[in-house]
Amino acid sequence: SGPMVLRSKHKGKIVMARVRRDGKVRFAGKVYTSPSVAGAAACKRRTCNGWTFWQYERAPGDWVKIDALRK
Repeated sequence: SGPMVLRSKHKGKIVMARVRRDGKVRFAGKVYTSPSVAGAAACKRRTCNGWTFWQYERAPGDWVKIDALRK
């Protein structure tokens, strides 16, 4: 429906992103075509499995990996 907030813990810090209505991921002021590309930018690597890197809040305080959305 609306933008979905994503988060991940990387090197002891929490990083946040948003999934836009068009399915692209906005992280640190830039728009990425997939969760994996955004995850790679977040952890400063060439590649990243964004489906296991990012989490979404299924219910208040209940953060689960976005890979659960594909099942």
